[in-house]
Amino acid sequence: MDAHAKNLSLCTIEGGLRLAPFYDLISTLQYPQFNGDLAMNIGGRRNPVRIGKAQWEHFADEIQLPRAFVLKEVQTVIRQVIEQLPNVVEELRLTVPDKSFIADLKQNILQRCMNALRLLR
Repeated sequence: MDAHAKNLSLCTIEGGLRLAPFYDLISTLQYPQFNGDLAMNIGGRRNPVRIGKAQWEHFADEIQLPRAFVLKEVQTVIRQVIEQLPNVVEELRLTVPDKSFIADLKQNILQRCMNALRLLR
């Protein structure tokens, strides 16, 4: 929820540009003092539990990319998050002393990913 435009960068690669790996991102999902809204809207919405296919299509139109491409990329990213979640949890277990925090974060991320996939139908 802390993401903002200055966290996004482009890399010049052979044949064009590519989105650089993300950095300086923090999940504020676990902190009740934050409202859970995104820093930037997607298709006019900031609440991620209300961002579905129509909002991603609107976003695609705004950035002048094909809707099918954007929807496919969003699904790919969500699936990659789900796939990598166990690895990230293992890394966190080595450095974060509060194991319940890690378990809650994992569950929250997984639930949000599953909801996002459902909303893309």
